[in-house]
Amino acid sequence: MAPPSLILRVAVPSPLYRIFDYLAPQQHAPSTLQAGIRVRVPFGASEHIGVVVAIATTSDIEPARLKEVSELLDDEPLLPRELLDLVRWAADYYQHPLGEVLSSIMPVLLRAGHAAVIAPRRGWQLSAAGHDIEPDSLKKARRQQALMQLLRRFPTGVSREQLVDQPGDWRRALKILVDKGWVDKCVLGDELPAQTAAHLTLSPPTVSPPSLNEDQRQAVDAVVSRLGSFS
Repeated sequence: MAPPSLILRVAVPSPLYRIFDYLAPQQHAPSTLQAGIRVRVPFGASEHIGVVVAIATTSDIEPARLKEVSELLDDEPLLPRELLDLVRWAADYYQHPLGEVLSSIMPVLLRAGHAAVIAPRRGWQLSAAGHDIEPDSLKKARRQQALMQLLRRFPTGVSREQLVDQPGDWRRALKILVDKGWVDKCVLGDELPAQTAAHLTLSPPTVSPPSLNEDQRQAVDAVVSRLGSFS
C-alpha cells in the first residue's frame, strides 16, 4: 500500500480567518517538510507565498480537490517553533488572520519569495605585494599611508564602514592602492567584536536576584500569582 500523501497546512496572507490544506510536492525530501518553511502555492487565479504551520496526513477537503504546493522555498524552517507559537497567539488575541500576521513579520524580499540567504560582507585587505610595503614609505601620500596602516591592523580585511571613518578622500586613496596591486577585495569573515557579540547573545548571564524587603516580596507574589490572567 502506498504511503498516505502528506498535507501541508499553510497560512496564506489573505483576509480569511483560516489556514489552507495543500498536497506536498511529489518530489521532495521528507526532512524539508517542516512547520516554519515558506511555500509558493496556487491561490485563486494567482500564487501566494505562505508559511507551513502544520503537517498532516488527512484533510477535511476531499483529496481530489486539494492542489499541490508549487514550490518549497526553504530547506529548513525560516520561522522557529517558538516564533510560530507567538504569532499564533498574537493573531488569536488581536483577532487577525494568521497568514497576514506571519507575512507582516517577514522582510519584503522574503514575503516575495526570495531566498533566505545573507549576502557575504565584502571589504578590502592587503595583497601579498602589499604586505611587503612599509607604510613609512608613503609619507608623501598621507591618506594612502593611513589606509595601509589600517589594513595592517586588520589582516582579515576591513569593511566599508571602517573606511568611512577615515579622514579625507579615502575612496581615491583606496583606488590608487588597488591599482598598484597592494590591496585586494575580499569577503569578510563572520567574526564580531566582543562588545557587539555580547549584545547578541541569546543566553543572558546568570545573576543573583536582588534581596527584597517584606513589602516588595508581597508585591512580587501578588503579580506572580496573577500571571496568565487579565488583572
